[in-house]
This record gives sequence, C-alpha cells and structure tokens, in this order.
Amino acid sequence: MQKLMDDWKEALASLFKNLEEQRREDTAAIERNRREAYQFFSSTVLPAFAELRAEIERYARIVKVESSPEGASVSVHKDGVREIQYDIKARVSPRKIDVLTIVDGKEGVLKGSEDRSSIAQISKEEIIEDFLEQYEPRVWRLWSLR
Repeated sequence: MQKLMDDWKEALASLFKNLEEQRREDTAAIERNRREAYQFFSSTVLPAFAELRAEIERYARIVKVESSPEGASVSVHKDGVREIQYDIKARVSPRKIDVLTIVDGKEGVLKGSEDRSSIAQISKEEIIEDFLEQYEPRVWRLWSLR
C-alpha cells in the first residue's frame, strides 16, 4: 500500500516538474520567435513599405508608413479619401510565427506565408505583390465611381 502512495506522489511531482520545464522552453521559444519577427519587419516589411511609399507618392498620393514591435502598416490617401489601410502583424507562439494581414479591418494570412518553415523565407517582393493585389481593386472601386 505504501508503494502505491509513493507512486502517485512521484507521478504528481513529475507532472509539475515537466510542466515547469515546458513553460521555460515555451518562454524561450516565444522570445526567439519575437526576435525573428522583429528581424523580418526591419529587414523585409519596412523596406517593402518604403519602396511602395516612394512609388505611390509619385501619383499624388499621401502615404503613411508606421511600425511597432508587433507589426507595420501603410495607408494611402488621395484627396482626403483613404484608399487602403494595410497592416502586417506577427502572431507569435512557441511553435510558429503567423504573418497576418489586416486590410481595411479585415484579417487574413499573408499569401504564401503558411507554406514556409520560416518567415525569413518571405521576400520583400512578396509583400509588395500582396499589397498590390489588395490595393488595385480598391482604387478601381473608389475612383471609377466618381
């Protein structure tokens, strides 16, 4: 009987020890993924947005680019009308980083990002392409009605 009593206590102690180890591993993984997301935004997303801004401003638009630790955004206005609000955010977990787009308030996943083992594989050109796929139909809708 004493053996049975000791076994469940050991099992319980093992459970909580394993949970604590997993928590430490998850915390370290989240921190690594946050650093990877920060690097992705600074080396890929913001340069893509800077290129977009430079080109779009040539067409008499006001373009605003903003960034935060969680993401970056670009908004385009013409004649006081917002043509698009395009945000890219990183959702970080211990196992992965999801790259989300939020276009005029509607959330989605950055096209092609779910097929990558690392967000570092997403190129500046893919960001620009995704933005343009969202931007073009909005501009047509806005200005063809006037």
